[in-house]
Amino acid sequence: MRVLLTVFLCLALSTTLWATDDWELVRDARARDDVMTWVRPVPGNPLKAFKGRIEVPLPMLTVMAVLADTENYPQWVFQCDEAHLLPELGPEFVYIHVAGIWPVDDRDMPLRNHVQQNPDTLAVTLTSTVEPDLIPTTRNTVRVPSLNNTFLIEPLSDGWTRVTFQTFVDPGGLYPFLASQPGRHSCTT
Repeated sequence: MRVLLTVFLCLALSTTLWATDDWELVRDARARDDVMTWVRPVPGNPLKAFKGRIEVPLPMLTVMAVLADTENYPQWVFQCDEAHLLPELGPEFVYIHVAGIWPVDDRDMPLRNHVQQNPDTLAVTLTSTVEPDLIPTTRNTVRVPSLNNTFLIEPLSDGWTRVTFQTFVDPGGLYPFLASQPGRHSCTT
């Protein structure tokens, strides 16, 4: 389970990101159950998209169950201190609040999730996108203006599951670590 949680710590996760030709490898996997990661620039944004891949010794349904257990995100998603479904909007809507680390403000995001399964390979694709105007903003919290996150969950013949995730997020607000770099600008909501 620890290996599975490692995958999701890289979360925070667009079908347009699936091309592999311009990804820069930043960490190679040392073992089958180790995370391999890549980054690539996003035109017009100082932040990079990232991609990760791991194989876990768990069935695909276990991986899906972890991703579907929204209320338990605070137990394993980095800095997440609140997560819940938005049933009044429909079963595909989720709210996530992330505690900022000084000097960064808290962030929140209402998300729409879309799940589809390939009938031939049985692979499941879970795509999450932020819908910033879906619910009112919260005082003292920056609304994330853009997030595209995709998990590709593939069953393997030996009972393991391959998880590939790709994310690009514009966290909005001020990025203090970028504002201090020459030629970099902070983003505002």
